[in-house]
Amino acid sequence: MVDVFISYSRRDKAFVQSLHQALQANNRDTWVDWQDIPLGTAWWNEIQSGIEASDTFIFVISPDSLASKVCNQEIDHAVLYRKRLMPIVRRDDFDSALLHPSLGEHNWLFFRERDDFNQAFQSLIEALDTDLNHVRMHTRLLIRAIEWENNGRNDSFLLRGSDLTKAEQWLKDSEEKHPAPAEQHKNYISKSRQAENASNRAKRLVGMGAAAMVIMFAIAAIFAQQRIQSAEAKVENLTSERDRIAEEADRNLSEIREEQRIAEAKVDEADRNLAIATQRLTDANRRVKLAEAQTTQAGVAREQAQLAAQQAQVQQQRAQQQAAAAQRQQAEARAEAGRVRIATGLEQRGADLLRRTSTQFGIVN
Repeated sequence: MVDVFISYSRRDKAFVQSLHQALQANNRDTWVDWQDIPLGTAWWNEIQSGIEASDTFIFVISPDSLASKVCNQEIDHAVLYRKRLMPIVRRDDFDSALLHPSLGEHNWLFFRERDDFNQAFQSLIEALDTDLNHVRMHTRLLIRAIEWENNGRNDSFLLRGSDLTKAEQWLKDSEEKHPAPAEQHKNYISKSRQAENASNRAKRLVGMGAAAMVIMFAIAAIFAQQRIQSAEAKVENLTSERDRIAEEADRNLSEIREEQRIAEAKVDEADRNLAIATQRLTDANRRVKLAEAQTTQAGVAREQAQLAAQQAQVQQQRAQQQAAAAQRQQAEARAEAGRVRIATGLEQRGADLLRRTSTQFGIVN
């Protein structure tokens, strides 16, 4: 924003430069077009922006400015936006018929050659400082309204909250003030209020919806809490059951381990018994084999004994037979001996008889 926009004719440039310097010396920002160039779109847009951003529009009245097309366009733009107009007369030899209608509605300050510049300038400063807060608010809101218009009336450029409240209060207080609010101000503030109300309604609806959601969530939370409590109870029961099962499992495991230990001890004992039995079996097998061997030997011996007995019997029988034969032979021998003895006796007797006979008959052998 700037404090002052100066609209003038190039023929009054020297005066405007003096006025500009005096304003600068009093800490007043000024917007002055020092370039004497043809009207163009970019240049004119810049002029318009300068007017819109200024708190006060100073129009330097002279025959040349009243006849200037550009100066009349500038004042039209300032009037369109209800800028605070401050006409100052530099040369009064003008045709009053050329005066813009809005210029006649305001008090004029005279800066003619014959007037006291310093005194007139002091009056200008006092006028510029009159109701300054109102004027600056006028400018700020206008700039925002134009920005909103230039951005397709996007709601994001509207007033909100405390800014809107201040703007509405300013609009209400501006009924008897100068400059009066422009239609742009009124429309912008009205649209801002509509958007704010719609936003508030939406927020209330959202709040109601949020409240409903909160209630729903609360109900859901209650049910969820109940379910959680039920789940926790189930978890607790399951935990207790798990602990019980775990304890029982531990006991069973201990019992199983004890049974396993006993079983392993029994297996070890069985292994020892098996080893002993195996050894005993081995010994028994050895004894059986020995007995079998002995039995076999006994059988052989028995068979041999039987055979020997049989042989003995045979020998006995043979012996008996031989004895019988011997007895027979003995008997026969005895008989033979008897016969021999008899024969010998007979022979002896025959010899004796012969010898005696020979002797008797004198026969000599």
